[in-house]
Order: sequence, then C-alpha cells, then structure tokens
Amino acid sequence: MTWISIFSRVVEYILIILDGHENGKVSRSSIRFPITARRMDTLDDLLAPSDLISLHCALTNETVQIIDAECSPHVKPGAFLVNTGSSQLLDDCAIKQLLIDGTLAGCALDGAEGPQWMEA
Repeated sequence: MTWISIFSRVVEYILIILDGHENGKVSRSSIRFPITARRMDTLDDLLAPSDLISLHCALTNETVQIIDAECSPHVKPGAFLVNTGSSQLLDDCAIKQLLIDGTLAGCALDGAEGPQWMEA
C-alpha cells in the first residue's frame, strides 16, 4: 500500500483541477485523473472551493504571478497555499496580504526569498 493510498483513506478529499495544458503541448487524452476529479474552467472557479491550493507548474509567460491580487477575493477563507514551483508564480504582496488578513491559514513556499520575505 502506498503513502498516497493510506493518506486518501484517512483524509476524505475531492481533487479539483485546472488543466493549463490546452496550448497543444499535452493533450487532455494523455492525462488520466481520478474519476472523482472535478475539472474547473477558470482559476477563480478553482480557488473558491479549495482548502489546499498546490501549484505544480512551470514558470511561463502565462503563469508569472498566476496567484495575484485579482485572485484574492476568490480564495476560500482558511485555505493553505503550497508552491513547489518558482517564487515568481506568486505576487508576493498579494500573498502577504492574504496571510495578514487571515484568508490564507498558512503557506509553504519553495524558493521564497528567506526571512526577509515577510518583512514590509
């Protein structure tokens, strides 16, 4: 039994996805998601019900600051943010404000600029 299968039995979850691969690089038919996954059409639609926002995307012209101030009103209060990609995927000021006002319960940032990140 894998760690993921153990985790999925302990924590009930629904996978919500936003498929950004419509630019011809990856066909939808080549990606297999669980049958219970719900596909969203927009980032705002994805953020609203998400308890955990996890970014696993490359830095491209389309993904620079993919999470910014325009997204803020759509983030579910109490959500957590995990960014395993480039720090440039996030608008630092918007993320800091979401943390300060309590909309984000917490975040894990790979590639953040160290302790000075939270200053300002």
